[in-house]
Amino acid sequence: MLRQIQVPDRNFFGLTPQEINDFVQSREIWDQLQSVGRELAGQTRELAGQTVTLTFQLLNGIGLTLLSLLLTWYFVVHSDDLLNRGLGALPPAWQTEIRGLLPPICRCLGAYVLGKLGTSALLGFCTYLALVLLKVSFAGALGLLAAVSNLIPFVGPVLGLIPMVLVAWNGGTLTIVAVVGVSFGLQQIEAWVLQPWLVGPYLNLDPFELLMSILVGAELLGVAGALLAPPLAGIGKIILLRYWPRSPLKGTATTAIAATDWAAPNPSDPTSGTGADT
Repeated sequence: MLRQIQVPDRNFFGLTPQEINDFVQSREIWDQLQSVGRELAGQTRELAGQTVTLTFQLLNGIGLTLLSLLLTWYFVVHSDDLLNRGLGALPPAWQTEIRGLLPPICRCLGAYVLGKLGTSALLGFCTYLALVLLKVSFAGALGLLAAVSNLIPFVGPVLGLIPMVLVAWNGGTLTIVAVVGVSFGLQQIEAWVLQPWLVGPYLNLDPFELLMSILVGAELLGVAGALLAPPLAGIGKIILLRYWPRSPLKGTATTAIAATDWAAPNPSDPTSGTGADT
């Protein structure tokens, strides 16, 4: 193809036609053009592959979200029917025990989710106010990101802090130090004050029990363990108080005692089902 290029018959930028012809038809130019063409083709294929992968990942995420919402809606609407079907194969005595445990367990899980969302929302709002006072751009978006990332134990605060530092970078060293200090201080208040004293009571756990459950869960299963340990500890305490009334933990539970001391009525015993000691 290079040999078919028509070379002008006059000087061009001080180069004679023969020099231009030798330059165009040289082997080095041909090899360089081939190398550039191969690199462009490879980069184009890589970019196309990444685009396709990202598109499928996005569609997969949207599909999983819609499927999760659909399943949640189905379980909520048909919860009673599903519960009756699930317990139908069990002996009547087991059904009575499980039905007695479900209300306090559901209240425990619901209260934990609401408490976790509430503390995260409060943290995000305080972060927003602090960033506004520090005159950091996008304070609202960064506060929302801090609230959402706070739902992830341990690594969440770091994920929320990185964008704050990047946005505050143009403000100078003092602004960066202030942002990091405010974020660290709010995280400590949320972890050591709000979580034990606001979320713990909803789980019928005192602050020490809540912190210990988080540490044990994180040690065993990492981030997932730290997230699942508090509600599992609350459920375990409800079950323990129901089947071990003289447990030393009974004095530390208030809501759980009222919910778990209830016993199913016994037709042969007129005093049963009243919660009175026998």
